[in-house]
This record gives sequence, C-alpha cells and structure tokens, in this order.
Amino acid sequence: MKNLYWLSIAFGLVVSGFFLADRRFTEVGLIGTLICVGLTLGLGLLWFRPRPMWQGILWGALAQPVVVSLNDQMVGVSNKLGLTYLDAAFYSPLPEETIKLLGVVIIIAAFGNVKQPYQAAAIGMAVGLGFNAMENVPFILHAAIDNLDGDLWGVIITGIGRFF
Repeated sequence: MKNLYWLSIAFGLVVSGFFLADRRFTEVGLIGTLICVGLTLGLGLLWFRPRPMWQGILWGALAQPVVVSLNDQMVGVSNKLGLTYLDAAFYSPLPEETIKLLGVVIIIAAFGNVKQPYQAAAIGMAVGLGFNAMENVPFILHAAIDNLDGDLWGVIITGIGRFF
C-alpha cells in the first residue's frame, strides 16, 4: 500500500506541474499566495502538532490539481449523456470527495497509524487542509490579475476570504 501511496503522490506531482506551469501571475499575487498557503498550513500543522499528518496534507495538496482535471471530464461526460442539468452534481463533489476519501483509505492502509476512529477523522481533516491550501493558489493568483482596484487589493480580499 505504501507503494500505491507514493505512486499516487508522484502522479499528483506531475499533474501539479502541468497545472501550475501555465498560470499567469504577478509578484504581488505570488507573495499573497505564499502567505495564505503558509498561514493555512502553519495553523494546520499547529493544530495537528501532537500527531503530524503530513501524509494527508501532501495527498490533499497534490490531489487538488487532479480533481480540477477530473471536474472538466465529468462535465464533458454529463454533456455527452444529455444530463447538463446535473453539471453541478457531477462537477465538484463527486470526484473531489471520492479522491479525498480514497486518500484517507490509502493512508490508513499504508501507514497503519490509526488506533481510534478520531485518528481516521484527523487524517481526513489533514487531507482537507492540504486540498484547501492548494485550492487557494489559483484563486489568489487570478484575483491579483483580475481585480480592477489593483493587484494588492485583489490579493488581500481574496486571500482573507479563502483563508476563512
């Protein structure tokens, strides 16, 4: 199972590279993104300090770009099936929550560090934390470019909103 975990992490790294390679960004957007991701992960690691959950955080962060790709595919499937009214149901929750749950199951099976049910819940929270941190990156980068009031204001408003 550990091999499956590390193979999935390697796949996530490759997809993340392609996902982030063509992003447009400004320096202000990049700094704001790093601050928001740093705060999110820093507070999360502080929360998980008694039991570090780096496997879950890593899985969640690298699963996010894979989910973005799957979301586009799910919309294509619903369009081909004539179920465009179900795009909202297919688009995000189905691939996103399935991959997060798959990560929790693989981490529990691979590392065997779960003795109590609350520990499995903590792994799930760590996966969600990593996913959230990576999910904020494109939003903040685009906010710096798209905000008509200025790069800094777009980063501040979007970063605070995404953080909370």
